Amino acid sequence: MALRGHGAKPVWGSPVDAPGDRRNVPAVLHSILLTVHSGLRWLVLIMLVVVLVNAVRGWRSGAELQKRDRAITSAAIGFADLQLLVGLSLYLTGPWLTTFREGMGHVMRTTVLRFFVVEHVTGMLVALAVLHIASVRSKRADEPKIAWRRLAIGVGLALLIIFASIPWPFMPYGRPLLRFG
Repeated sequence: MALRGHGAKPVWGSPVDAPGDRRNVPAVLHSILLTVHSGLRWLVLIMLVVVLVNAVRGWRSGAELQKRDRAITSAAIGFADLQLLVGLSLYLTGPWLTTFREGMGHVMRTTVLRFFVVEHVTGMLVALAVLHIASVRSKRADEPKIAWRRLAIGVGLALLIIFASIPWPFMPYGRPLLRFG
């Protein structure tokens, strides 16, 4: 660890506000990840709505699933997986894990903590599992209409879970619709 001057403290955590001071790296990283997580949310939601509309149309018409349909579905689920990884990175760089030191009783009694530490994560993991299961079950269907139905129901259910798990601005623990920094 580098030291600055005679009797200076280590660079990390130093009270000196000098150029190149790395004490705010975790806070900056957390802020960047939060901005990415906020923006990526909209891409995931839009893509899943497109997949849902496409699946409902296919279910009604009974048309064969095309390569394009599978590609859009795979891309939407891939971005949802990326969103999960960014979200998990937020836990590692943010304050949420330290709340466990207070005990789960404290977490469960505090609305904001309960939402972000338990409900948000659980809801999103369940939604992602539903998306993956729907995709696999759709691929294994013998008939196009059944494939579309499985995809439509799975993506619709996942979207409901996702919408219920997002910290919308009107909620007590709400966050802005778009975050910049």
